[in-house]
Amino acid sequence: MIKPDSEILKILSQARVWWERLSLPIVLVDFSSLNIIYANPRSEELIGKPMDTLVGLNWVSVFDSEAVATLKSVGDLYKIDFDAFMPTEYNLRVLRRSGRSVPVICSFSGLIMEGRKLLLLSFFDLSKDVAEKQRLAEDLKSIYQMSKLADLGRIASSVAHEMNNPLMVIQGQAEILELKVAKGPLSSKDVEGILYPIYRSIERMTQIIGQMRSAALPAGTDLKKVDLTQVIRDGLFLLEPRAKFLGVEIDSNLPGPVLIEANQNQMEQVILNIVNNAFDSMEDEKFQIKSGLKLRVEEKVEDGFAVVSIYNNGPPIPIEFQQNVMSPFFSTKDIGKGPGLGLSVSMGIVKAHHGGLKLKYSNEQGTCFEFKIPTSSRFDEKMKVKVLVVDDEVFVRDVLFQRLQSEGFEVVLARNGSEALEEIMNHPDIAVLFTDLRMPTMAGLELIRHIRSIMNEVLVIVISGFLDSLNEAEGQDLALIDETLEKPFTGAEFRRVLDFVHQKIEQKRKSSV
Repeated sequence: MIKPDSEILKILSQARVWWERLSLPIVLVDFSSLNIIYANPRSEELIGKPMDTLVGLNWVSVFDSEAVATLKSVGDLYKIDFDAFMPTEYNLRVLRRSGRSVPVICSFSGLIMEGRKLLLLSFFDLSKDVAEKQRLAEDLKSIYQMSKLADLGRIASSVAHEMNNPLMVIQGQAEILELKVAKGPLSSKDVEGILYPIYRSIERMTQIIGQMRSAALPAGTDLKKVDLTQVIRDGLFLLEPRAKFLGVEIDSNLPGPVLIEANQNQMEQVILNIVNNAFDSMEDEKFQIKSGLKLRVEEKVEDGFAVVSIYNNGPPIPIEFQQNVMSPFFSTKDIGKGPGLGLSVSMGIVKAHHGGLKLKYSNEQGTCFEFKIPTSSRFDEKMKVKVLVVDDEVFVRDVLFQRLQSEGFEVVLARNGSEALEEIMNHPDIAVLFTDLRMPTMAGLELIRHIRSIMNEVLVIVISGFLDSLNEAEGQDLALIDETLEKPFTGAEFRRVLDFVHQKIEQKRKSSV
């Protein structure tokens, strides 16, 4: 058995208590060697081997032989850029000591602890009964709620300082204004001098509330095609007044446009958080630089990712703090100058957009943060799904065509069942069928039976004004249908079906990898 080195032992001492509380089996793998460095008690039960016999083994030893290709693809994925990828899930089989294999859903997550790259493997045992699965789900929910309560406790003191300071400024400036007005009329310059600290304090409070809201709510919702170049320009425009006040020269290289699938407001928040952090570091009166304060933003596209670098020549982040700068509530600022949420919120937003954010470097030459987001073209190539719409009404076909195309599907149209079978032969990669029931030349159920006989994996959605007729259908025909939608349907009803389709497609994609 290979003994863990001092770095690994330090990592385990920090996280062992938390991992041992989990009801899910957990295995920790050193990314550099792909050897197991830790297994919690639940994983020992699942695999049937004690931790001391698992530690030091290559991660392949946990799975059956069919998992080798999947494990290689996971390793290759994280080698491209360790920080850039969200947790991924695969249907695999764990090999027990007895030789029997157990079906599991295995989730792979990348972690960086003490500067060491690790892969965290969590297992969901598909052989467990429903009650056991429900218990595991409840355990995870409880852990999530406990972590939220812990976060609230940690933030309370910091937020109190954050809110009290600007409130004190607002109150003090308001009293000064009241005293001066009582003595006589004020010039516009006097009024501006009194109001400016009030506006800045309100702005600061708004930022704190916005960061807390972003930390509490899930990121990455309402994704649309967005020009990242324009998002960056808009963010820098909002920050121009503060840059002028601090005397910071902003330079940018934004060739654009670069389209991404994103929530525009959240991506703008990432830009504001990183740049405001840079401005905060430059605001220190003790810090002087002869060449002047500078901030540079560069954007480029590499391997299907939009890569944005934000550089400033302010004071470097101390080396001992650099590995913690992304942690929630960690801050190098004095109390009252930031709750330490900006970078952790930005990290959460970027990861929810299937990207990564990292401190590229921080030294005497300056500090550079870099984040990357998949471009829309990469997203489209990966997610594009072909759909066949069959309906004898031209306007119905047009409506479905527009709605499905706007969702990113590639849409093929047919007027009846006979045309649909021809299109199936021309497009063997069709994954979803939307069909009416009552059509000339071939009824919907007959079409479905034909298609299922040659393409069993196709998702079948019936859209009809005569769904009652399905009551007369035989059970084996009903089993061929995945979902139904009754004409006329509302946007919300169509959204429900689309969510179902997206969910099923994602499940098939994961199981096929």
